[in-house]
Amino acid sequence: MGQLAEIVLLFFWLTCFSIQDFRFRVVPGKWVITAIGSSIVLRIFYSPDPIWQYLVAALCTGGIFFIISMIRNGDIGGGDVQLNAWLGLTIGLMPTLWIDVVSCILAVIFSLISRRREAFPFVPFMFLATILVYVI
Repeated sequence: MGQLAEIVLLFFWLTCFSIQDFRFRVVPGKWVITAIGSSIVLRIFYSPDPIWQYLVAALCTGGIFFIISMIRNGDIGGGDVQLNAWLGLTIGLMPTLWIDVVSCILAVIFSLISRRREAFPFVPFMFLATILVYVI
């Protein structure tokens, strides 16, 4: 039951974030905070691993995106950083890192095919990568 709740929570929020990012190119901070709160509640009642591992995953995955956003001078938005930290908290370190790798590959493929050089919403790629990682 707990794993089903994790998957429902994950895909509910990723759907909301993807639509919002695609339409308006922003991930509202209030939404991310609400998602983080719901993930904390999930981890209190269902946690196959120790809770500290999910907290470390959130810090690591959010930190990676934060460092990249600082190096790339804002190419990655704050919402993407927060969202990646939320993913770490929700599903753990390794699944989030796989999602990051797959979403970056998908974004590069999209960029090459469309020949777009300007910024584009990244969350839909994270959503698609999550589907691929969970299916594979």
